[in-house]
This record gives sequence, structure tokens and C-alpha cells, in this order.
Amino acid sequence: MNDSDSELSSPLLTPDGNEAVERCPICKRLNSPGACDTCDHFFGSYWDGEIIWSNQFEEFSHEWEALGALVEEVTQSLGKSWTEFVKLTKTGISTAKLNALDPSDCSASSALMELVDFDSGPVIVTDGMLSGEGSSLYLKNANVIEETISAIRSIRKKVEALGSAT
Repeated sequence: MNDSDSELSSPLLTPDGNEAVERCPICKRLNSPGACDTCDHFFGSYWDGEIIWSNQFEEFSHEWEALGALVEEVTQSLGKSWTEFVKLTKTGISTAKLNALDPSDCSASSALMELVDFDSGPVIVTDGMLSGEGSSLYLKNANVIEETISAIRSIRKKVEALGSAT
């Protein structure tokens, strides 16, 4: 939360009555992600290198992992590299970003963080046995996730076609 929020004597509450831990960087709504009390811009949290608390991420993760397995199989049988597959596909995703993200080597969380421009909440650092570091992820336009999933599916179909053509 910003400095003016922390100066108030009583805790700030979300519209649902939970103690707020941050504001959405897009709409400024008070949010409490741990209580599942967030605005529509909330995507999930990025904690210790993994995306958590996100239903939308599961679909992306499934597609990314399927693409990774396929790319690994097809690159071995055809002797082609990931960058060669990227050259053959035209998607709405930057070729430079895709070249840097070989799905057989890159986790779904890392890939999505590179492919999508998220707004982030404040970084939270915890100590003790359950220590970690992370922040909430927010999207102005949630359609960007569906567009990214669609692009990954398109690449997978093209790689499948190349693999079956041999």
C-alpha cells in the first residue's frame, strides 16, 4: 500500500470487509489476495518463481508443457532447434521473446512472466520456515491471457504438423 494508507490509524478494509494488504495498480481497489478478495484485474501471485492463486494460469501451463514435450520429441527426430520452429510460425507474440523461451527448458511460470506484461503489487518478503518473496500480478486486459494461450496452441499445431510430415 502507499504511504498515505499506512498512516491511517485503523486498518483499511476491502469492499468485502477483509483487511486490505495492497491496492490494485490499475483501478486502485483495496485488495486482500490471501482472502480471495480482489478486483477483476487480479491474475494471481508470483511467489518464489512460480505463479500461484490463478485459475487462468492452469490452462496456460497445460498448453506450455504440452508444447514443451512436443518440441523436445520433434527436435530430436527432425534435428531442428526451437528457434527454427519459431521462424516457421506467425503469432501475435514477439519472435524475440519466443526465441528466448524454449518450452523444453523453460517453466510455464517463467514463460508467462516473459510473454505477458503484468502490473505488480508491492513485493512481499517473509521470514521463517515459510519464507519467500513475491508479489500480486494484475492485468488491465484479461484477454491477453487467452490470446497468449491461443498463440501457444497455434505454435503447437504447426510443430505437430512438422512432426507428422516426417
